Amino acid sequence: MSNITQTASRVHQNGVTSQKPLDLFWLLLGRFGLALLAAASLLRYPQYNPLPSLTAAAIALYILLLLGVHVLLRNQRWIAVGEMLIDTAAVALLVAITGGIRSYYILLFIIPILRFTTTFKLHNSFLPVILAVSLGASLTLVLTQTEGPNTARLGSIIGGILLVAAFCGVVAYECRSRHKALAELQKANEWLRQAAEHDYLTKLYNRRYFSQRLRTELENAKLRGTPLAVILTDLDNLKEINDSDGHEAGDSAIVKAAAVLSSSVRSTDIVARLGGDEFGILLPNTPREAARNIVNRISEIAGQTSPNLSISAGLAVYPEDADDPDSLLRSADQDLYRNKALKKSRSILSVAEVTQNHNGNGALILIAEDDPIASESLQELLQMAGYRTAAVSDGSQVVEMVRRLRPDTVLLDVVMPGADGTTVCRQIKNDPELRLTPVVTITGQSSREDKLAAIAAGADDFIRKPYDRVELLTRVKALVNNSKLNERLEDLEAVLFSLATAVEARDPYTRGHSRRVGHYAVLLGRAIGMKPEELQALHWGSMLHDIGKIGIPDAVLLKPGRLSEEEMLQIRSHPDIGANICRPLKSAKVLLPIIKHHHERWDGKGYPSGLSGEEIPLSARVVAVADAFDAITTDRPYRAGCPAPVAFDILREEIGTQFDPNLIEPFIEAVQADTSLPRQQQIYEPEREEPALLQ
Repeated sequence: MSNITQTASRVHQNGVTSQKPLDLFWLLLGRFGLALLAAASLLRYPQYNPLPSLTAAAIALYILLLLGVHVLLRNQRWIAVGEMLIDTAAVALLVAITGGIRSYYILLFIIPILRFTTTFKLHNSFLPVILAVSLGASLTLVLTQTEGPNTARLGSIIGGILLVAAFCGVVAYECRSRHKALAELQKANEWLRQAAEHDYLTKLYNRRYFSQRLRTELENAKLRGTPLAVILTDLDNLKEINDSDGHEAGDSAIVKAAAVLSSSVRSTDIVARLGGDEFGILLPNTPREAARNIVNRISEIAGQTSPNLSISAGLAVYPEDADDPDSLLRSADQDLYRNKALKKSRSILSVAEVTQNHNGNGALILIAEDDPIASESLQELLQMAGYRTAAVSDGSQVVEMVRRLRPDTVLLDVVMPGADGTTVCRQIKNDPELRLTPVVTITGQSSREDKLAAIAAGADDFIRKPYDRVELLTRVKALVNNSKLNERLEDLEAVLFSLATAVEARDPYTRGHSRRVGHYAVLLGRAIGMKPEELQALHWGSMLHDIGKIGIPDAVLLKPGRLSEEEMLQIRSHPDIGANICRPLKSAKVLLPIIKHHHERWDGKGYPSGLSGEEIPLSARVVAVADAFDAITTDRPYRAGCPAPVAFDILREEIGTQFDPNLIEPFIEAVQADTSLPRQQQIYEPEREEPALLQ
């Protein structure tokens, strides 16, 4: 019956088992044994004593029929039906030749019934079993040819066997139910075991399992005479992460640390979370040097994983440091705290070294931070580095403080009362007087959106809390140096504008010319829809457009009569001279096209490059119109200035030859609508709040 037991233990989801070759072997072997047993039992009946050859042939036929069912049929359901029919016919034949209904072999009908009811679910096997029993009973009655009413005997056989079939089906159903319940219980027990041994957050082993394995591994190490290394680790800055970013960020840091530790050790090593930010590692058969390499690998991988992930570790090795579990953990714990203290002292020494070599030269740093502890810490750090500091805790007051103090750098917390840091940064960068002030946004958020928002607001740098002190000082130093450079550039720009004014002062007839050209150029630029930054470039480019005349001798520049060809060449060189003077200035990059090309002509006959049409930069074409109009309407040594209507007619005559055809009429309309110059010869004095220089 072993084949029946094996079959009952492998129930497929659809109620049918899949027969493996080994299972088929045992099934056929079991049937062969039953057939031999039946043949041997027939020896009790001399009238049915078969010949040995006939018996062997019957057994072989029986086995071949079963084997043929398995070979010819692929579907397990049909294989089971075929086996049931063959078994039923064989039992019916055996019952018939051994006394019919009075034969003890009638009990063998249980074999096909058990085979079918244990292979299929109860509701699937009931009808086929009835058919099989009916078939077996009918065959028995036909073969025995017993006197008496066949109906009564048939009913007796069918009824008895049905009772057995029902009993077998119920037993099979109960076995399956219990097997299913047992499987679910085993699954629940496995889950409970996992929960009892693993940490819910990191999925590493927990302290309970770690303690048990430590004792086991220590006993094994003593028996084998091998070393056992224990590493204890924890995060250096979990509290700062929780305080600045919240506990979700802290949990994320713990999970990252767990991943770092797991990737740093062998598959045979044990990594466990002992609680909070503390972890333990068991390294069986690992000497101190190899364990120290693993500690170094942990620090290296942690630094590569995240710049804010810092892990300290302590190491103890059996038998050098201790020979019992508690002492081994205590030794590793002491080494951990020694290393943490050493790391902290190194950080302090690094900050001290930076501050000693970091001469702030008294640069002023404005700290916009609403947390008094954080603000005080920043002030102390910066003052140690030689900076002067000022602090403000309300975002709405920052812009006014920057305007009043003119700091070299602003450290700006993103989350502040009154106005958030992003808004304040945007206000500073949009103010012409303040926009060159370096701004560093400091935030506890590290998402890509926060960084993009800071960049969009114009921030010069972005630092995430908790910040590294050395990194902060290094970035502040770089921005302060940049601020000082901007101041020197502003001084240089002031010198250049002074030179441009000095050039005009050489000729009383051109005094105020550059300012008037700037005024007219801005009028035209606004009329054709140029952007504010382009209008600003027009204004400053007009102020510097003739600075190259500083290289022209007075004898040529102030000559009242007609210039010779050589003198004209000197005059025509002033655009190149002016561009060369201003080229080193970063903020003059957008002005160079105006300075160099304001004497180009639409027809290509201008100078110095002979550009034509739209090859000429638009800003230079605009200034060319404004320059010509001011030259026509102001007095010169060799002629008097023309009235505006006459100047307009002259400009119209040069459309398509000297000037851009699309600029003259908008220019005339803009000048006619302008009321800021009651007299064309009036010197343009702009309002004091002029836009700052371009970067």
